[in-house]
This record gives sequence, C-alpha cells and structure tokens, in this order.
Amino acid sequence: MESYDVLLAISEVGIGMAGFGGIVAGLGYRAQTGWSEQDRIRLIYMATTSLLVVFSCLFPYIFGHMGVNRPLMASAWSLLPFVLINVISQIWIYRAGIPEGYNPLASVLLSLAQLTNLLAVVLLLAGRPIGSPFATYLMCVTLLLFQASILFVRLLSTSFREAR
Repeated sequence: MESYDVLLAISEVGIGMAGFGGIVAGLGYRAQTGWSEQDRIRLIYMATTSLLVVFSCLFPYIFGHMGVNRPLMASAWSLLPFVLINVISQIWIYRAGIPEGYNPLASVLLSLAQLTNLLAVVLLLAGRPIGSPFATYLMCVTLLLFQASILFVRLLSTSFREAR
C-alpha cells in the first residue's frame, strides 16, 4: 500500500501557503489605498485553492476511517465538484474581463493545470488511473498545490509594487 504520509506533508504546505499568503497580503496592502480587483480575486483564489489542497489530502484518511473500501475513489468523487468549480471560475474570470494585468504565462499554466487535473479526476473515477490510483490522486493534489503556488507568487509580486 502506498504511503499516505506524503498527503499529510502536502496538506501542511497548503496550510502554510494559505496563512502566509493572508499575512503578506495584509501587510503589503495596508499602506495602499485599496485592493485592485485582480488582487482581490487572486487572494480569494489562492486561499480557496490552498484550503482545497488541505481537504484533498485529508479526504482519504476520513473515508478510510469511515470504513470505505476504496477511500481514494470516494475522495476523487469529493474532489470532482471542487475541480469543476476551479475550471468554471477560470472561465468566469476570463469572461468577466478581469484578466487585465494578469501574466499570460501564469494564466496559461493555471489553465493547463486545471484541465489536466480535471482529466485526471475523471480518469480516476472511470477506473482508468494514470499509473496507480494513488499516483493519480497524488498528481491531482500536486496540481492543486501548483495552482495555489502560482497565485501565491503573483500575489507576492503585486502586493509590494507601490512600495518600491
């Protein structure tokens, strides 16, 4: 059986990223007159993605202790709505005309990560994982962490831009 310890380690990174991102955002914008729409969305998006990483890492433990025979499959079903919301939110941001000021490379990487994640979850649910089911689930969680990392770096890079 695969080691689930790596999921706990990833969840700790997600918790740290969400907390530190909030602190940096608060300190970086305290001296400014206000938040731009892009930065507000970036902060909310980063925090929710980071927390989704945490919950995604804990789902297999929860379902396993509930006696579910295949906790990764139950976890994937729990993850699917969030991944869909993630993809839909990216479409909404694009359609709302908010991408002004966004880094095109970061936007492309986010979109690719989201679509790859959605495909991996669907393959896992269809019983056709990429490698083992654990490896596919781990890839999904890692892609979520990658998305949160991109948003975190963008938030850091914009939070102190007027202080230079």
